[in-house]
Parts: sequence; C-alpha cells; structure tokens
Amino acid sequence: MQIVHLKGAVLQRFLTPTEPWKASLYAPTQWPLMLVELLYDEAGKTLFSTATGVARTSVAAFRNQGVYFYPFDEIPAAVVGEIEQHFEDAAEQVRQSMDALMERVIPKPKLFIVR
Repeated sequence: MQIVHLKGAVLQRFLTPTEPWKASLYAPTQWPLMLVELLYDEAGKTLFSTATGVARTSVAAFRNQGVYFYPFDEIPAAVVGEIEQHFEDAAEQVRQSMDALMERVIPKPKLFIVR
C-alpha cells in the first residue's frame, strides 16, 4: 500500500480485485482490478476517496510507483467500510443527478389518492 504523507493528511493507494465488490459495482472484464485511493485527515476523517478500474496489464506500472496489490481478505475492515461508503455515496450522487435530469426533461406527476 502506498502511503503518502501530506501536510495534515495521509493518502493510501492500493490495488484490489473487483470481484468481491460485485454487489456494489459493475466492472467490465477488462478491469479485473481497481485502484483505491483514500485521503484521511489527522483525525482519521475521510476527505476524499476514489475507486478506478484498472487493467491487469497495468499492475507492474503501479507496483513501480509503490502501489501494491491486496487481496480482499488482506484489507482491514475499516478500509473495506470506507470503500463501501464510497460506493454508496457515488450511487446516491448518480440517483440525485438522474432525478434532477428527469425533473427537467419529464415533469414529475402529482400523486393523489383514487377512491
């Protein structure tokens, strides 16, 4: 795991397989791995998170940068929780964007009770 210390924050970067995350994300077969980046402040609060699909052919390039592969079972539970929260937040942002788009394109009908 690459750990970069910044003023007042720590950045963790690592590769992990996408397979164990199938319930949370869709990853094409060309991206069997994902690069996870988590930026924490000194108090441990997550400031930023990303999860990006990565081709297996890119692993050596990431390893040369100090970014290593971690099987799912080697990732601490707290980090797994942060990644799951990232996916939940991303899904909510997509839902909100789609709702806003749909309201502009198709007016939301008023609900009423039919007796």
